[in-house]
Amino acid sequence: MKVLHIAHYFLPHMAAGVTTREIIKMHLQKGHEVTLIAPSTYFSDNSGMLHHSNRLRLKCAFTAIPEWLALRSKFASLLVATLGYLSVFIAGVRTLRREGPFNVILVQHHPYHLASLTSYFLSILTRVPLVINVHDVMPSPIPPKSRIKLAYDVMSSKLNQVAFSHADRILCSSSEAVTILINSGLKENRMVVFPNTVDLNLFSPTQLVEKSRNRLGIIDKKVILFMASAFEDRGLDVLLKALRIIKDEPIVLLVVGPCDRESKELAQELGVHSRIFFAGRVDYRLVPAYIQMAGVCVGPLIASPYTYGTVPRKVIEYMACGKPVIIARGAVTEDLVVDRISAIEVDSGDEDDVAGAIMLLTNNDGLAEAVGKQAQRTIAERYSTGKLANTLDETLMKLACSQAPR
Repeated sequence: MKVLHIAHYFLPHMAAGVTTREIIKMHLQKGHEVTLIAPSTYFSDNSGMLHHSNRLRLKCAFTAIPEWLALRSKFASLLVATLGYLSVFIAGVRTLRREGPFNVILVQHHPYHLASLTSYFLSILTRVPLVINVHDVMPSPIPPKSRIKLAYDVMSSKLNQVAFSHADRILCSSSEAVTILINSGLKENRMVVFPNTVDLNLFSPTQLVEKSRNRLGIIDKKVILFMASAFEDRGLDVLLKALRIIKDEPIVLLVVGPCDRESKELAQELGVHSRIFFAGRVDYRLVPAYIQMAGVCVGPLIASPYTYGTVPRKVIEYMACGKPVIIARGAVTEDLVVDRISAIEVDSGDEDDVAGAIMLLTNNDGLAEAVGKQAQRTIAERYSTGKLANTLDETLMKLACSQAPR
């Protein structure tokens, strides 16, 4: 089978980039040929499978956002990316005509990008079935700061709805995401639950990384790990306030990921800055080592419509490593915590509840181990790359073999 995969962006440091790599690896492992259309700027040579298979072809389209522009103006960066989808369309047309016929077009959806709409136009032009892979169903809950930004968000949402209405299959991250899309008027028979996956060869329980702990000066500390961007409203401020409550414990917080100045200033105001290590953005290949340094890992602590039904990559990576995880109720899909013992749930935004959960796990090694082991079993049963590769392959093969040209 020949697959045309279109990435809305392919930033190596972002979760969506990891998801793209994982899905392409699934295609290649099943023996399919893949052509990836991805941004030229920010493209990473360390993406693994890109240079080790003659069954993958990479086509660079100029759609990416220059870093200086992204930092200066979010609206301007989105506008540049949106206009850049003309480049994706042109690259797609050339690829489909020169290297076709393809059996299916698979696109990674994002609410603020037009990759889905562009892929729909390509599918119409070439009569190739379209599959939309959706992980972010709801737009961000953060209100736009300007009317122009609000208008942009509404426009992109409406345009992408056209693609959703005509897609042959829609891959959804969870059963809750399926419900959201059905309530928006889409047909259930086109939905397939396909969440983020974890490579269990990379993320698995191992011994603590003593060298790394020693380098950070935390060899004798109880490490709480928070991996996320502060800009994503995952509740870092709640965690900092919880750390203030835990006064007499040898507990330190390790924060990995981009962090804004406000979070560091809040740590100073709360008097907990001396117990926090801000590691900043790290190479994705080092993520397993950072997770292994932790005794307890923290997922999203804020529940919102944006987080409802999501499968955060960092959470399933924590769980795959056998770490006990603290998560706000409603901040992830129920599929991850359906048994109520694979994670510790707390009330959304409640620092007292978070502090209590941290102390419970750090003072009870038996409980922490039990929660971690159950988390690992949950991931192995439901979220391993190997098992979900079969789901993806079956979906695409059935579509390619049974659907007549439109």
